[in-house]
Amino acid sequence: MITRKKLILLIFSAFIFLNYELIAENEIAENSKPIENECEKAKELVRKGLNLSDASKNEENFYSEAVKKCPKLFEANYNLALIKYNNKNYKEAKSAIDEAIKIRNSDLSAKLLQANIAYENKDFEQARASFSEILEINADNIGALQGLALVLAETNEVARAQSLLEQALAKEPNNSAILRNLAIVEMNNSKDELALEHFSKLTDLLPSNFEGWYYKGVLLQKKGQLAQALQSLEKAQTLNSNSIEISQMIGYIQQQLGDRDRAEVAYRKVLEINPNDTVSLVNLGLILIQQKQPALSVEFLERALNQDENDLSALLALSKAYLELAEFDKSKASLNKALQKSPKNIEIMTDLANIHLLQGDKSSAKKLAEEMLEIETESEDAKKILAATK
Repeated sequence: MITRKKLILLIFSAFIFLNYELIAENEIAENSKPIENECEKAKELVRKGLNLSDASKNEENFYSEAVKKCPKLFEANYNLALIKYNNKNYKEAKSAIDEAIKIRNSDLSAKLLQANIAYENKDFEQARASFSEILEINADNIGALQGLALVLAETNEVARAQSLLEQALAKEPNNSAILRNLAIVEMNNSKDELALEHFSKLTDLLPSNFEGWYYKGVLLQKKGQLAQALQSLEKAQTLNSNSIEISQMIGYIQQQLGDRDRAEVAYRKVLEINPNDTVSLVNLGLILIQQKQPALSVEFLERALNQDENDLSALLALSKAYLELAEFDKSKASLNKALQKSPKNIEIMTDLANIHLLQGDKSSAKKLAEEMLEIETESEDAKKILAATK
């Protein structure tokens, strides 16, 4: 299942302020005369880069060469910073935008880009100061409102972040980026109904946005509306077939619906993308146990434990697989290792005591039952085990 932390990691890592405009070509003076100096050559290189506008290495090289020829050309530094930002090279983007702002300190587009680069570099103090400065100049700047809201969300000021995004949405009610960011903040502030409303509006406005369909599915699953959740997630999967999170969630819901075969298909799809995904390895192992294929289950569960030898879920599932195979000592070994991770876990102690009983070891079973009663004085499982040892 997708954890809140994982969700936060998923939600703030992409699709932020995609609507920056490149410095317009008409800002670079056309010169019909032969290029006579380095800065004129630099302007020509910037123009070539803008004509490409494909975020390619070639485009970036035009801006880099322009900066070398004319270090004080604002357009060269700005567009170099922008392309590095869009290509997620945030460290180098910072150097370029800092130079651009030294040249033209009053440019709000440059200040906004600088603030977003600071955000991506997790310099939240600088990002907060920069977004706030822009809003002092222009309180209606949508990019700055969103940016400051994201910073506040990262620094656990979720209520204020939500308020800023609501303010931005009131100004631009059909802005898909605002809708997405607001819905995610609402979801992480336990405002699931509002989040679902805004994700639904997002998918209406932008049917090709897989994130909207995915998070709708997550929220519908939380409400117990499994069929609708599955429909939304399958739509997300058609838009992004390589998403591990989407396939995992589909598998989890199929398990809840009791459709083990389709759950198996979903988890195997994840393993095609990432053969070492422990969540899918463990869940597939559990499904195979239910399908009376414990030997095959062991294979997947041991792969999960190769990734993390202390994974509690994998250890417990492996003990069940070995139990189905009547390999009692191996089952007990898995349970004992799990018990080291969770020493007062009544369920683990119960399973271990029952295996002792299967092997005729009443003494070990009785000892475990007595320990269980020290932890939980009215444990029915412990009482049944004690009765069986008499």
